[in-house]
Amino acid sequence: MIVATIGDLETLDPAWAYDTASATAIFNIYETLIFYDGEHVDKFVPMLATSWEISEDGLVYTFTIRQGVKFHEGGDLTPEDVVYSLQRALIQDRSGGPIWMLLDPIFGVHSIEELAEKLGSDEAVYEALQKAIRAEGDKVIITLDHAYGPFIQILAGS
Repeated sequence: MIVATIGDLETLDPAWAYDTASATAIFNIYETLIFYDGEHVDKFVPMLATSWEISEDGLVYTFTIRQGVKFHEGGDLTPEDVVYSLQRALIQDRSGGPIWMLLDPIFGVHSIEELAEKLGSDEAVYEALQKAIRAEGDKVIITLDHAYGPFIQILAGS
């Protein structure tokens, strides 16, 4: 079998990838909370989330996490795993990477360094992360700094 690709992939870490080759592989390995419904860019289907709600003001996104999802080593997916993955991505924000697309709507900044400068300490960044992305029961709640229409599309991507 011969496979033609756009290039060599850079990483299999979805929080680090910002290239097409990596994204192509990642889409075949990881699941997102939601995904696009066919060719629609404004309709979504559940994936790791069974349902979701967006507050009327567009600031709070609440995802109910699917039960029974297993990791490759057999452990169960929990809402805390989702929170960890999102917080980890924000913390490791690489220069020139994709995480600005989450940092902007969640914190109103374009880099984790900018957030640290804005808040004054690493401890304050940690506290802000705990407030902005948290688990409650079987739900993951993400609170934005400002309403951001394409936020749901960003979460559907790699």
